[in-house]
Amino acid sequence: MSMNLPTTPAQPYPPVPEPAVFRVAFAGCGAISALHLAGVIAQPHVRLVAVADPDAAAASALADEAANLSGQPAPLVFPSLSELLAACPVDAVHILTPHFTHVDLAIEALAAGCHVLVEKPVGPRHAVVRPAQ
Repeated sequence: MSMNLPTTPAQPYPPVPEPAVFRVAFAGCGAISALHLAGVIAQPHVRLVAVADPDAAAASALADEAANLSGQPAPLVFPSLSELLAACPVDAVHILTPHFTHVDLAIEALAAGCHVLVEKPVGPRHAVVRPAQ
């Protein structure tokens, strides 16, 4: 039995949308941030959109490095994660600060609806991390 199938669709297929950009922010711009920056830049649909660090020089240097390496606009710079989250929509936050600040910053980012990646250790001791669960 033979079937007469159309050779072209009756209506054109809709265009495939461009993948959404996943917006990442860094809390902390110290030495480990360079490794995280390399990982973010390696992903074609991930963009570092903001950085936060009380050390304005470190934050600006990382933002400039991100722009130079990625060819994208420099990330916005903020003195704190609180100010960043209030001003800049992000999908995820990398917590790259000293370990004793990790729990509080992670809770703040989670409360803002962000995915969170925390550098190890999550906290200075188990008793600090446990109540955050």
